[in-house]
Amino acid sequence: MAGTRGRTRIAFRVTATGLAVLGLAQASIAGSFLNGHYDMLRVHLMAAMVMVSVAVAQAVVGVLLARAGQATGWVVRASVALPVAVAGQGVLGMYRVLGLHVPLGVLVVASSVALAVWSWRPRPSARTGGVS
Repeated sequence: MAGTRGRTRIAFRVTATGLAVLGLAQASIAGSFLNGHYDMLRVHLMAAMVMVSVAVAQAVVGVLLARAGQATGWVVRASVALPVAVAGQGVLGMYRVLGLHVPLGVLVVASSVALAVWSWRPRPSARTGGVS
């Protein structure tokens, strides 16, 4: 993994893994809030703002990976959709539309985890003759 391509792949791993960890943490933070720890609602909001930033960075890196021929279509589509979904989560949460906020949150976490898993899978290399 040398050069720009390797750095781009590493950047995608970092952003995808970070986003997945943040998403899983958000579920735990929301659970704490629901258990009566009302200060956790502010933490949930701050973590959401960080998630939007990381999701935007991941979208940029995902597009760069695709331009280098290193990402499949679903990876790029999911990476570009995530910042929109996370921002939508924020709007739904602020307006307390929990009937949509919770299912969209599940979709965001599942997508983030799927992208993180994809980012850590080995890729075929020229040295191994295309065998992972």
